[in-house]
Amino acid sequence: MKTIQNPIRNKTTRCIGIMSGSSLDGLDIAHCNITILSDRQKLTPADLRFKIVRAITIPFDNRLKDRLADAHSYKSHKLLALHASLGQWIAQMMTKHFDLNYIDLIASHGHTIHHAPHKGYSLQIGSGAQIAARTGVPTIDNFRATDIALGGQGAPLAPMADYFLFPKYNHFINLGGIANISIIHDTDIKGYDICACNQVLNHLANQLGHDYDDGGQIAASGHPIPALKKELDHIAYHKLKGAKSLSNQYVRKHIIQVVQSHPGTIQDKLHTAVRHISGLIAKAIDTASHDKILITGGGAYNSYLIKQIKQQSNKKFELPADQIIQFKEALLMALLGVLRFYNRINIFKSCTGAIRDSSSGSLYLP
Repeated sequence: MKTIQNPIRNKTTRCIGIMSGSSLDGLDIAHCNITILSDRQKLTPADLRFKIVRAITIPFDNRLKDRLADAHSYKSHKLLALHASLGQWIAQMMTKHFDLNYIDLIASHGHTIHHAPHKGYSLQIGSGAQIAARTGVPTIDNFRATDIALGGQGAPLAPMADYFLFPKYNHFINLGGIANISIIHDTDIKGYDICACNQVLNHLANQLGHDYDDGGQIAASGHPIPALKKELDHIAYHKLKGAKSLSNQYVRKHIIQVVQSHPGTIQDKLHTAVRHISGLIAKAIDTASHDKILITGGGAYNSYLIKQIKQQSNKKFELPADQIIQFKEALLMALLGVLRFYNRINIFKSCTGAIRDSSSGSLYLP
């Protein structure tokens, strides 16, 4: 891939980071200014500065949301058509909501449809070629492929933002569609997907006519279903050690299906799911020695979930400013894009299980 080489010292890149998460909340977009202070190949937190200039979320309309939810079952030609049309729609949102004359780079995660690193692939749709051609801005996507080709999981990506941008902390929990953890001690960086989170909670809330369980109030009104919690706790994924990542297909097949088929009210299922999720997160941070653990992602606003994690872990948690909670993953994509654009490492093997660190992502020039 053609990338810009040295010198990059003190260079600020104006990048739009774009994230479409597994909970289907919408498109998170953040215009970030990322400054690299050093010419070295392997950067450190001291070498980077960032500022979120502007950030917005654009909800998916019902038709697009349904298509994305069903896309895992599409045949190739229909999936390719959605890949192109989603890229066109993203480009339209860029030109509508941002002055692209002041943007150097777009970094788009796309929407994950298939994630099977054990088979050598992970597919995120939302064509970067379409975005670049229609916006006139260089665009990077396909951030997971190189790491998977090197034997890694292609996930989690979040530890890169945690390491570079939030050096005050060494434990991080992101409560998105999937909950993941980053653990950082100096240059020893690890991370993995803990469990399904908002995907399950939102699925249940949808059945009561809500987009999500606001503050966890519905879950708080329910009662535990011990048999369901036991079954969820013993799902095979939760017994895996080391680098590991969850796919949306696995969540649907092995977690949501278990919750859906089990007897009980939606309120009681939500209550039980929160207990299950909080228990796994508490176990993941059991050895955390740092005074504060940073929590981000939409689940940070689920006060009942946060309460349960605190009760089961006896740890101290800190929530950053709303903009970081809501747009950390879009900020992450901007960071990964800028690092890739300058051919710097943007995925650590210690998090993904790959044979080496890599600079991953595909560049499309307009």
